[in-house]
Amino acid sequence: MRTRIALTLLSGLLLAAPAAAGGFEVVPTDDGPIWIFAKDSEPWEAWKTKGELPEKHVTQFVSTMAGVSILKSPDKDTLGAFRHHRPGFETRVVDGTVWVFPEGEAVEELPEKHVTILEAESGAVTTFKSPDSNTLKGYRHSRPGFTAVEDDGYSWIFAAGSPELEHARAGHLPEKHVTRLVAEEGLVTVYKSPDTLTLSTYLDVVLHQGRPGYTARLRDGNLWIFEENSPEQMQADLGHFPEKHVTTMRAEPSGVVVYKSPSKLTIKGFSAARPGHVVRPTEDGPVWVFLPSTPELMAFDAGERSEKHATRIVSTEGGVLTLKSDSVDVLRGYTASRPGFVGRVHDGNVWVFRMGSPELAEFDSGTELEKHVTSIVNVNGDVQTIKAPDMATLNAYRAESGTPMS
Repeated sequence: MRTRIALTLLSGLLLAAPAAAGGFEVVPTDDGPIWIFAKDSEPWEAWKTKGELPEKHVTQFVSTMAGVSILKSPDKDTLGAFRHHRPGFETRVVDGTVWVFPEGEAVEELPEKHVTILEAESGAVTTFKSPDSNTLKGYRHSRPGFTAVEDDGYSWIFAAGSPELEHARAGHLPEKHVTRLVAEEGLVTVYKSPDTLTLSTYLDVVLHQGRPGYTARLRDGNLWIFEENSPEQMQADLGHFPEKHVTTMRAEPSGVVVYKSPSKLTIKGFSAARPGHVVRPTEDGPVWVFLPSTPELMAFDAGERSEKHATRIVSTEGGVLTLKSDSVDVLRGYTASRPGFVGRVHDGNVWVFRMGSPELAEFDSGTELEKHVTSIVNVNGDVQTIKAPDMATLNAYRAESGTPMS
């Protein structure tokens, strides 16, 4: 998936003062960049005592809905450790290797005995090392806002900073819990969590990025919604949730959920977001839907509005939404999308792909797959002929759509 980068400087929006997170100090500046320092380091002391920012530094860009955030740091190891930080763990980057320790247990002298894994990240391979396999597994399953605790082959997921997490760390795992099995990299991972809201938010929103452009955090039982990589999300991940916010309550299968967010427009966009598509909500009007990195999306973000467009009304957990797009095929693909699956339409045919799959990338590049399977699937009450790269994808999609597998 291609990403359009429109450079947008964020000035003075992140924090009123520096904030610490996992051994780091985060400093917003008036001219835009956000500086990352290792706590108690010489560059940090120079800024704190003299207001001096290092002339030599590294820069990284983080995509946001409005463009990018600019991160700067005195050296690549500090910035790498910060970018790899996950709640409940401490990270150190040494010669390009990311060392992972339980929070509060990092050591100066790296252990001779350790476990190692290699992971592909942004086209490169990163080496991770840790004193033991459970720490490394817990780190790999943790995400911003969520901490994983490994126990007896199960991955327990907790909201970061929650009382349930503290009990788990003390060896008291919850007797009442929910369980989901997820196929990952050819293996099945068994996830457990104290409640459905925690596990579904972690799996469907954060881990599998089922709401592209948006993310969620849990705090005191409330579901906080943010634009992904926004200043407000960065504040929340440092423990600073917005004082000014909107609140709404929704009845969902897991019970009544309290939603909070910096704006009602963010909640509206979150409700409309689906894999493989970009949504642009409007205050009192429709939600516009686009394919990523298209001229139509770029024109819309530049303030242009198409006079010719297609309209569709859909029901979401947030209520009934009016959708608009420059193409009826985009709307058909959007409505066919499901958590973990992306819908596309070509020559009148609806195709479904696993999110992030090579087949989706090939299809989006303009190549129609010669080998595929076809079936009849009920999509939002509309019986359609669906094509997929293979039967495993099609059966998984049918299961997600609530259609019995043949």
